[in-house]
Amino acid sequence: MHNAEGSLRERNRLETWTAIHDTAARLSFEKGLAEATVEEIAAAAGVSRRTFFNYFPTKEDAVLGVRAPAVPAEALRDFRGGDDDLFGRTVSLLAAVVMSMTRGGSPRGRRLELIRRYPELRTRFHQYASAAEKLVEPILAERLAGAAARPAPEDSVAAMLALAGAVIRFAYARDPEMSAGTDVAIENALEIFRDVIRKNP
Repeated sequence: MHNAEGSLRERNRLETWTAIHDTAARLSFEKGLAEATVEEIAAAAGVSRRTFFNYFPTKEDAVLGVRAPAVPAEALRDFRGGDDDLFGRTVSLLAAVVMSMTRGGSPRGRRLELIRRYPELRTRFHQYASAAEKLVEPILAERLAGAAARPAPEDSVAAMLALAGAVIRFAYARDPEMSAGTDVAIENALEIFRDVIRKNP
């Protein structure tokens, strides 16, 4: 019974989150980002202003359908317990953290169109993307702590995160909607990067 209540509560939270986000995105398209107020978004979504801020700290977050990133427990276990492919595991971990910024039902194409139409939203999205990298940084540093001195562990961490971020951006640029599925798109992008590195030492 406890699990059923928990899953119902989570489903209700997801429905409310989606209603607020969809309404915020729709009103921003219809009226403009500046003209779509929190009060109007909340009323049209059928929630109070207080409920709005329980789900989204800013109007921009609601419009984008993003939240602060987190490290999913399963992704962390996979990273720590995986094989010797540290690059691939880092890409997978960073991708999971980036994906935690959104919830199901939030179309990436719509988000990209909103950012194109309202460039000021790009800054907010990049703040969250940087926060995702900051979450992965100490995990990767812990893994590389015993590595040889060259390159220095902090340089190795920075380089690995830069490469992992590039793979993820490349995957999204090739297929913004991730039509083949996120895991497949990321894996395909990772293979392209590996192939380029192998053939161009």
